[in-house]
Amino acid sequence: MAFRIVHSAVVICGLAAMPAYAQSTTPPLPEAATKAPADRGAARSMEQDVNVEGLTARELRDKPVYGSDDKEIATVEDVTGSPGAARQVVLQTGGVLGVGGREVVLPLDKLHVGSDGRLTLTMTQDQLRLLPTAK
Repeated sequence: MAFRIVHSAVVICGLAAMPAYAQSTTPPLPEAATKAPADRGAARSMEQDVNVEGLTARELRDKPVYGSDDKEIATVEDVTGSPGAARQVVLQTGGVLGVGGREVVLPLDKLHVGSDGRLTLTMTQDQLRLLPTAK
């Protein structure tokens, strides 16, 4: 009887801890990159506050990328290379919940961080689809 009580308590504690493991550990973009402007149009006319080359792969990974038409067109899957060298960004585009999409690779300097903190690309979803898939 005591074994069942202890066993039940262990199972309940284990189940209670499960939501903590499911939480994302992806760090947010730096504070300067996440401040939302009062006027989105004014934000576009301002120079970018954060240089994307200065961000680490960890800061960029899993962030949405918006196209020139202000629609989310991709998600940053990974960043290759090291700071100071030629770096490339691997973007996941299309699909639902990471299934059925494809990966494309672009030079990191094609991404921009606006003063509203969003990662932007001067392409549309259709233009991104025309790029060859990553191997």
